[in-house]
Amino acid sequence: MLSRKLRVLFALLFVAMHSVAFAQTEKKEVDPAVKALMYIPDRVADVFDIFNIGLAVGPSIGAEVAITEYVALGAYTVNEAGLAWTGRNNPSSHEGQYWTMTLSTMRTEMEDTDFTHYFHRGKWQVRAQLALLIVHGYLGIDIKEIGDFITGWFGFDISEDDYSSYGEKQLDKDYDTILGTTPMHRLGRGFGNLLFGIWEIPQNMMDVTNDQGPAGGAAYGLWRGIGRFLVREVTGVWEIITFPKGGEPIIMPEYPWMDHVEHNWDYSWN
Repeated sequence: MLSRKLRVLFALLFVAMHSVAFAQTEKKEVDPAVKALMYIPDRVADVFDIFNIGLAVGPSIGAEVAITEYVALGAYTVNEAGLAWTGRNNPSSHEGQYWTMTLSTMRTEMEDTDFTHYFHRGKWQVRAQLALLIVHGYLGIDIKEIGDFITGWFGFDISEDDYSSYGEKQLDKDYDTILGTTPMHRLGRGFGNLLFGIWEIPQNMMDVTNDQGPAGGAAYGLWRGIGRFLVREVTGVWEIITFPKGGEPIIMPEYPWMDHVEHNWDYSWN
C-alpha cells in the first residue's frame, strides 16, 4: 500500500501533467502552473454553479415551473426586490415590476423589460418559482453545469467559465498574470502559495544568479528565496481562511513559477 504522502504526491503530479496536456489545446497559450493551481478551485466553483436559489420581497402572486426552456408552465406578477445565487456568469439581483405567462416555449411578458426585473432563467435549467403575497421563492438546478462539473475533472470546460482558461465568456484580460478578485480566485491563490511556495527558493537563486553571478545566487539568492517562501506559506494560509471576501492578490506576482513575469515582488496585505 502506498503511504498517504506518496499518494498525495502522485495526485499533484497527475494534476500538473494533466494541466500541461490540456493547456496545449487552448485558444491562447496558458501557463501550465495556472492550470494546475486552479484545477481544484475550478471544480469547487463548478459545484456552486449547479444550484440556483433566490428570495424576493414585495407584492407578488403566481408560480412557474420549467424543465429546460423547452418545457415551462406558469404565470406570475410581482413588484419586488430580490437576491439570488445563480453561478459565476449571471446577475444575482433584480428589482422592479414584472409579469409573465408561459406555456412550453411560448412566453408573454411585460414590455420594456430585461433580465434585471426577474430571476435568472437558464436554457438548461430545471426551475420552480412560487410567488405568494409578499414573498417570492426561487429554486433551480442547471443540467449543463452538472455536465460541466463532471467533464471538468477530465480537462473539458464546456461552459467556458473556468478561471484558468480563456473561454469565450471570460473577461478580456491575461489570466496568466491577473487571475481576478473573486472568492474562488482568492482560494486558488491560497492553495497555490501554500503548495508551491517552495519554488521561490530555486526561482530566486536563478534570478539573482542571472543578475549577480553564481556566488550571489548561492548566497543572497538562497536567503531571499527562503524568506519569500516563508511569506508565501503564511499568505497562503491567510488567503484560504479569508477566501469568502475575495480581494486583490496580496503578493505580485500572485503565484510562484510563472513564465514571462517579472519576479520583483510587490506586497500589499488585504
